[in-house]
Amino acid sequence: MKKSKKVLITILFISIGILAFYLIPMRITPKVPLTSEDISVKVERSGGNTGPVFKVGKDKSKLKEILKDKYPDKDIEPYYIELTGNLPYGVVNDPVFLGDYVVHGTIISPDGGEEKSTIIDVKYTDAKISRLLRDDSQMSAIYEMLIVFIAFISAFIVVILLMIN
Repeated sequence: MKKSKKVLITILFISIGILAFYLIPMRITPKVPLTSEDISVKVERSGGNTGPVFKVGKDKSKLKEILKDKYPDKDIEPYYIELTGNLPYGVVNDPVFLGDYVVHGTIISPDGGEEKSTIIDVKYTDAKISRLLRDDSQMSAIYEMLIVFIAFISAFIVVILLMIN
């Protein structure tokens, strides 16, 4: 009786560990040290399909001040943002899936492209996403959902068995 209780508790801990691993969000890009040249701005997905994908939300005035200090000879009204560098697209192909997030990096061009968008070389992002909802391949998502389902069911059954004993 005592041995079966230990086995059930072990199965419960393994199931909870699997559920935690797949459901707790992870950081998509590794955090790296920033320098005084680096900035942090929150980017939002823009509605259009053409041109830059992101626009600046609340941090528009902050970015405008930084651009005014760094490029005093140009009159720049930052609205769109183009991102290059360490981006989360290796894990999530579609930025809509991520929503809004903060990027940390260096401005490499104040007004590049047709839309006069500010180009930022991203060192890392604050984008986080659950391992279960990654967007890399459909087949791995099915296996991950199956693993989580089995872990949830086994945890539920073990809890009931422990309550009966």
